[in-house]
Amino acid sequence: PLTARGLATARALADRLKVLGVRVDAVMSSPLVRARQTAEPLLELVGGGRELATCDELAPDTFKPKKVAKAVEQLGVRSAIAVGHLPD
Repeated sequence: PLTARGLATARALADRLKVLGVRVDAVMSSPLVRARQTAEPLLELVGGGRELATCDELAPDTFKPKKVAKAVEQLGVRSAIAVGHLPD
């Protein structure tokens, strides 16, 4: 799981994007715990109460941009934030 610092950083990112007026249609993340915890505060940027979408192709060492794009397309949205792992 994320440390307290990691959780605070994820919260600060979501707050900053909100102040900037960023709105997205969906938030998707790797299925790993730390990525999901990072992505959860970003759900505030989504209208319509969507839930976090899990995308296996965002997991470490499996990052596949075309498959991620297809997953976004399958969500039926115009914009999404994807939370994965470094260095992918």
